[in-house]
Amino acid sequence: ESTERLGTAMGGGVGLLCVCDYVVIKHAASVALSEVKLGVIPATISPYVVGRVGAARARRLFMTGETLRAEQARDLGLVDEVVVTDADLRAAADRILAAAQSAAPGAAAAAKALVREVAAAPRGSDEILRYTAAELARVRLTDECAAGMKAVLAREKPPWAKAPLVYPA
Repeated sequence: ESTERLGTAMGGGVGLLCVCDYVVIKHAASVALSEVKLGVIPATISPYVVGRVGAARARRLFMTGETLRAEQARDLGLVDEVVVTDADLRAAADRILAAAQSAAPGAAAAAKALVREVAAAPRGSDEILRYTAAELARVRLTDECAAGMKAVLAREKPPWAKAPLVYPA
């Protein structure tokens, strides 16, 4: 189910945007981290905002409290896509949902966990290299992976997919 909203996302609303896997907003929407204008800081949501846009961009947003137009929010990485009409918003949601539904559920969950672990680890550390190799080995032994590989070899759709995979000619 889609959570379509219009208007301005402020403070905690921006924090919610930052924990979403994919964010689409309408052109008329705006985004603001205006806590500093009230004499407070966005402490609770700061890990999510920094995680989404990085420290330098978060610092700018936290210190200025500026209101961003939809395109500015996209350019800074707070949102992924800007659309104009309600129909565009619905089409974007349907497209994203269809793409997500074509992924193997277990692999998608493992990929999301992988990103979380890799993002939290020092780049190139032996620990993260061992973790990523172990995760790949673990996932390759799942029934889901076996079904996906079988479908590829047979040029059929995997059991979780609603549509056949498209293979290059």
